[in-house]
Amino acid sequence: MLKLIARPLRPGEPDLLAGNEREPLFLRALGGQATLRIDPAPTWTHEELDAAAGRVDVMAFATEHFGADAFLGGRWIGSSEV
Repeated sequence: MLKLIARPLRPGEPDLLAGNEREPLFLRALGGQATLRIDPAPTWTHEELDAAAGRVDVMAFATEHFGADAFLGGRWIGSSEV
């Protein structure tokens, strides 16, 4: 399962979605050999990102590649290893 950490949970934590709402979500296999791109429709919210982490294609990608890291544009926002 992919765990995203874009949403701040405590005061003072950065909101990793801020400024990246229109960036594609990329999953990169832990070995770096494959990627999956998901475009926002039209912008991401925290709820939509959380829902994307539970999509069948996202879970299948992480399973097939024995894990994945998640990026919003170029910013790391989570992993199957968190």
